[in-house]
Amino acid sequence: STLDGSALGRFSTKSPVKAAPFARDNLVYVHTLDDRLIVFSALDRTAKSCWALGKGERCQ
Repeated sequence: STLDGSALGRFSTKSPVKAAPFARDNLVYVHTLDDRLIVFSALDRTAKSCWALGKGERCQ
């Protein structure tokens, strides 16, 4: 919550998070320690896309 800092939900990244998530237009962008960029829906928390940044290709 922006009011008290409590968690509003969780997203499964399978790897620790490298930096603070970024949210915009109902999407949450997460950069993981294994260098993946995962995009989640903020509404239902499903993964919308994943990119292996070092390889420049989509990931699972």
